[in-house]
Amino acid sequence: HAWTQTLEPRLYYLRVPYRNQDDIPVFDTQLVPFTFGQMFRTNSFVGADRQADANNLTLALTTRVLDDASGEERLSASIGQIRYFDEQRVQLPGVKPTDWNGSAYVGNLTLSLTPRWRLTVDQQWNPNSDRTDLSAVGVQHRFGAEGVVNLSYRFRRGFIEQADASALIPIGTNWRIVARNN
Repeated sequence: HAWTQTLEPRLYYLRVPYRNQDDIPVFDTQLVPFTFGQMFRTNSFVGADRQADANNLTLALTTRVLDDASGEERLSASIGQIRYFDEQRVQLPGVKPTDWNGSAYVGNLTLSLTPRWRLTVDQQWNPNSDRTDLSAVGVQHRFGAEGVVNLSYRFRRGFIEQADASALIPIGTNWRIVARNN
């Protein structure tokens, strides 16, 4: 089998000047959960009440293994971190300020074991506290023409620890059973 491996470095510099927003009430703004994809957003908040100030550089590296015959991605692995050059001054009330030395290291791995089996792993390690802040593992199995079963476990320090199981089972041309237990 012939394979192609990529190595994809990614640098993302973000500069947003500070604007005092203390006089604006907070209606629906929330922090975006920190993930690999969030490292490349222009605002660390969701909602219209706050725009984060920033002077950051995101450094990330992704590698992929592609099957040359089919073009299918068999493996994708990424790791990255945000380096903060200035303290982020715009914060939500009652939320601890961002540690401005650097973000947690965020990594994810997706492995297609076969066309029907997929494994995903997400990990977030905080060098400031020397602890894992987030860990998630998922397995997906596809069967038949449209059937799928998912099993996953997710842990976010101080927030949630849960297991999740879901399935879609075709039982006829126009009928499906959909189930989930979280």
